[in-house]
Amino acid sequence: MMDHKPLFVLDIPDKYKFMDSELVDELDSKVSEILDREANN
Repeated sequence: MMDHKPLFVLDIPDKYKFMDSELVDELDSKVSEILDREANN
C-alpha cells in the first residue's frame, strides 16, 4: 500500500490531548514545512 509513497516523520511528542491548540499549531508548522519543501522539488 505504501509502495513508492513518501513517509514523513513529524517528530512530535505524544504529550497532547486531542485537538489541543498547541498540537494543531505544531502540526500546521511541521506539515507546512514539508509541503513547501516538496513544492520546491
